[in-house]
Formats: sequence, structure tokens, C-alpha cells
Amino acid sequence: MNWKRGLWIGALFYLMAILLNIILVNIIKSSSSNNPVLLWVGLAGLVILTGLFSFWYFSKEKADWKEGLYLGIFFIVLGFIVDLVFLGLGSLVKSAIFSILIKKYLSWQFGLGIISILITSVLIGQLKSGRSKGRVVKTIKRRR
Repeated sequence: MNWKRGLWIGALFYLMAILLNIILVNIIKSSSSNNPVLLWVGLAGLVILTGLFSFWYFSKEKADWKEGLYLGIFFIVLGFIVDLVFLGLGSLVKSAIFSILIKKYLSWQFGLGIISILITSVLIGQLKSGRSKGRVVKTIKRRR
């Protein structure tokens, strides 16, 4: 895995995921009921973001399911680290920040998001490996 490229793309992925989260939280706050459709819209948005950023990463890097798994794990770990840094700084201002973090990480919705990131990045890595020109050319040469 190209760590420098992963860090750059992972940071942008994190920012876009936070932006999506902020938009959805504001929609939920403005609506009078807790609509479960918004959870699935958020999950679909996360899958789309993961797919786009995984495609971007694999446009210049080796792709297979294992690299996709590494990329997904890297996205998740980077998100944890950034959360800890920002929430650590936020805890200097407000002491309840860590309890909010624990509550967020222990929710089933968060777990579903983590699983969707891993599955999507693995699938994109495998998909990109099947489309790589070198592999297709080798397959064509073997058939002749």
C-alpha cells in the first residue's frame, strides 16, 4: 500500500464523510420524527463515498481484494485517529466529548458504517484488479 497516497485520499474521504454526516444530522434535527430512511440514505452515501475514493486510490495503485481490505482498514484507523485528536482538543473545552465518542463508536449504526467501508473497499479493489490491463492482456494471450 502506498501510505502517502492513502493518507492524502483518506484525509479527503474523512472530510467528505464528516460533511455528509453534518448534512444528515441537520436534516434529522429539522424533521419532527426520527426517519429511518435517513439512516439508509447516509449508509448509501457512505458506500458511494468509499467507492469513489477507493476507485481514486486504485487508479494509480495495485488493486486486489487484499489491497482493498488494507485501504478500508486504513480509512477506518485514520478516522479513529483524527476523531481522537479533534475530540481530545475538544475535551479541553468540554469534558463530555469522550462520552459522546464512546456512545458513537458503540452504536450499531457506526458498526454498520465500518462494515460497509470494508466491504466496499474490498469489492472495489477486486473489481479494479479484474479490469487491470495487464491481467486482461495476459488472459487474452493465454487463450490464443
